[in-house]
Amino acid sequence: MNEAKEHLAGVVQDLLALTRALAHPGDRLAWLAVMRAPWCGLTLADLHVLAVNNAGMTVWDALRDEQRVGQMSADGRARLARGILPRVGIR
Repeated sequence: MNEAKEHLAGVVQDLLALTRALAHPGDRLAWLAVMRAPWCGLTLADLHVLAVNNAGMTVWDALRDEQRVGQMSADGRARLARGILPRVGIR
């Protein structure tokens, strides 16, 4: 597969994850994939902070947990502050 096709395949996967996340707000895997995608770009370590020890919690709930978000890297918090958090009313 050439480089352009590989890039396109990644874009399609990211858009499918976004579609699944919007269609099913409780789909943790889809939301974590969206947060890993280039438009948000969280590291695996930051995703781990959001996802660990919260099986009954949606990703949105985890994002509203100030203590959990506070455990993320400074870069992860900055990416959330620039991207997704203001759009969902989280500061």
